[in-house]
Amino acid sequence: MMSYVYLGCVPAMESCANAIKQPDQSRRECRAYKHQLLRLFPIPKDMPAKIVVKGSQHDYGIYYEVAARYDDTNADAMHFAYGVEAQLPQTWDEQAVRELALVPA
Repeated sequence: MMSYVYLGCVPAMESCANAIKQPDQSRRECRAYKHQLLRLFPIPKDMPAKIVVKGSQHDYGIYYEVAARYDDTNADAMHFAYGVEAQLPQTWDEQAVRELALVPA
């Protein structure tokens, strides 16, 4: 079965868009964060894991967050997902800053 480790919507020390008032910007930030995490933590070939942007229903709309999705019957995939969580970046890297600057808010 697939399980998720939630990783946040942006790096911990960065400001994020209001998911309800600025949903498009929130999704852009999540995509940039996902791309940054994939640069930092390339997924090994044949690993039943992915870094995804996941929407969750909230009272006021959909909230987006980045998550590591993994096959919970595979110990290596589970260790990969929790390993990403244990080493999350605190700030945007240069490529993510450029990615966010290319897309208007």
